[in-house]
Amino acid sequence: MREIAVRLALVLFGVLVALATLEGGLRSQYHLLPPAIEKEHHFWQYDPLLGWSKIPGAEGPLVAYEYHTHVTINSQGLRDDEVPYQKPPEEYRILALGDSFTVELEVEKEQVWTEVLEELLNTERAAQVINAGTRGYGSDQEYLFLREEGLKYSPDLVLVAFFVNDVLSNRLNHQEGRKYAKPRFVLQNGQLCLTNVPPPQPPANLLKSLSKLLERSYLYRFAREVLETSSPEELPAYCQVYQTNYTPEWEEAWKVTEAILVEMQRLAESADAKLFVCYLPEQNQVSDSKWNQIALHSGAASSYDRERPNHLLGELCARHDIPYLDLTPAFCRHIAAGGPYPYFPVNAHLNVEGNRLAAQLIYDYLVEQGLFPGN
Repeated sequence: MREIAVRLALVLFGVLVALATLEGGLRSQYHLLPPAIEKEHHFWQYDPLLGWSKIPGAEGPLVAYEYHTHVTINSQGLRDDEVPYQKPPEEYRILALGDSFTVELEVEKEQVWTEVLEELLNTERAAQVINAGTRGYGSDQEYLFLREEGLKYSPDLVLVAFFVNDVLSNRLNHQEGRKYAKPRFVLQNGQLCLTNVPPPQPPANLLKSLSKLLERSYLYRFAREVLETSSPEELPAYCQVYQTNYTPEWEEAWKVTEAILVEMQRLAESADAKLFVCYLPEQNQVSDSKWNQIALHSGAASSYDRERPNHLLGELCARHDIPYLDLTPAFCRHIAAGGPYPYFPVNAHLNVEGNRLAAQLIYDYLVEQGLFPGN
């Protein structure tokens, strides 16, 4: 028995030495990887209406294998400069609502498309683009933010940066893999009814403490990122938005999405502002190789249409006279012409070039359509 115990101890010691060696090697190779407190969750807090929001005054680095940025949240919970509610005379204000493709933590603040757009607009007249994007938000949370906070900034234009997963978000009260639950609108007799408010708070338990401890291990975080970025056996749930034939649940999700955008339009117009919807394409829609992976997983490429959500959103906006810009065709032309690839290939968010391209396209549209009055 004593001999067995000694052998087990030696095996355990060998495993620990191997793990320590791997840990040391990763720390040497990836010395820029941040400790746990500098991970993305450091910027979020529970919110009794929205589910989660950015922590006012939060600051720190955000580092992954494709980017290294410094994130600063202002005193009002925005990734932007300090913005007074009172709009200066002669200033034209745009309030940008969106999710991770708007807050864009993967690039520095001055490289985000909202900042680049603001710089372009200021060549014509005094203008400010307020970045109210929050990672993971759906149209429902964006509407609630606009109602409770956004209109305080007296915007002249409310820009909704729509992303393809918003439709799924709008029919869920909790998304898989997210720490916080969220509010949800349902349609009752054609009217939007808010449910799941306040969202339940995430429970505090031993697993949370263990997770914080593991986050300090480079080996654990390296293994987790490899697993997260490996090709999944099943398509993400939001990819069902590309299906040519929807289930009743997806049909309802589109109806809720339409009702939310119409309510956004009403709310904006009540404050003498105009609503503008801009569709930001995902990587799968502009890359043939990425789209072919979806077709391969689905087993029937004919049952998926990569432009369907764009067209449905465009028809929705046309029904309600909402200005609509789809960036997908221009992104495809950019890539076909050999332009710099606009996405982080693994992370899949817009890189510096993608943010620059989006800003230029939005600027051109605003000027051409007269949505941005020059001097």
